[in-house]
Amino acid sequence: MSKLKTQDMLATAFEAEGVDHLFTLMGDANMYWSTAMAQRPGMHVIHTRHESCAVSMAEGYARATGKVGVASTTCGPGFTQIMTSLAMAARANIPLVVFAGDSPIAAAWYLQQIDMGPLAIGSGAHYVPVRHMDRMLDNVREAFQVAQVERRPVVLSVPMDLQKLPW
Repeated sequence: MSKLKTQDMLATAFEAEGVDHLFTLMGDANMYWSTAMAQRPGMHVIHTRHESCAVSMAEGYARATGKVGVASTTCGPGFTQIMTSLAMAARANIPLVVFAGDSPIAAAWYLQQIDMGPLAIGSGAHYVPVRHMDRMLDNVREAFQVAQVERRPVVLSVPMDLQKLPW
């Protein structure tokens, strides 16, 4: 039996998109994926002191390299912290993908649950919610396609309980 988890497949999907730098402030909802990303050969994970800095650094990386910048944040207040940087990236037409760890699907009690979609869309970003494993890799591809073609940030929302499931 394989020990591969969904978080590992997500990391593989990001690597397949050419990602070699990740700017993140790790929290409970993105720590599984961020750890899987850090274990990828050649991956440079830069930890920030504030979520907004992670998005701003990914924006600078995208400007400097011409590649899609990648940032990551956790759910709840961690996600709300990126609104200014996300809006500025949208106004500047910067291709970014923000891996936003989301609250568990199966836990209505989770205190940090917040509806990310309206906030992301209100900032000018595109929003892609990952809710099923069978569409997960397509969701990652969609996020990068929109970021590249439309030259705008994309928030990819991935619940933490989904990241931990066996692949």
